[in-house]
Amino acid sequence: MVHETPAIQGRASWIWSMLFKSSQTGTRRDCVRSSVEFRRLAWGAEMQKVLLLVAILLASPIISQALARDWSANVQLPGCRNFVEKTNNDYFAQGNCAGLLEGILYLAEEYGVCAPANIDTRQVARIVVRYIDHHPARLDNDFRQLAVEAFREAWPCRR
Repeated sequence: MVHETPAIQGRASWIWSMLFKSSQTGTRRDCVRSSVEFRRLAWGAEMQKVLLLVAILLASPIISQALARDWSANVQLPGCRNFVEKTNNDYFAQGNCAGLLEGILYLAEEYGVCAPANIDTRQVARIVVRYIDHHPARLDNDFRQLAVEAFREAWPCRR
């Protein structure tokens, strides 16, 4: 004997009662309608499971990559250098650099940075790349911290 959960038992008994009642009415159309409803409900439940599995499988590399992100300048600097020099087609790394620097620059005043209002993202990246190139011993440091230091050096707030 197979033991099912109450929810499954309820759904199954409802479907079977629909089929049984429809077949008792005697009309062929009711019986066909009930069997179509049964297939649609059964297929919908299975499809939900398949879609959930596909979503989990698609999201797992993205989640693991985000959790395992290396923020060192060694990893982030090549994307910024390519963004400044326009030398590579690694658009993901370039966009990552540009977005990261724009985000830091958006909060710049909280870090003691007073950047000009009309600064271009490529100029911002150029300042960070130049700063890190002048401090090669710190390539293992957090890229975000080095970017803030570069911004403070380039645009310190006058108090």
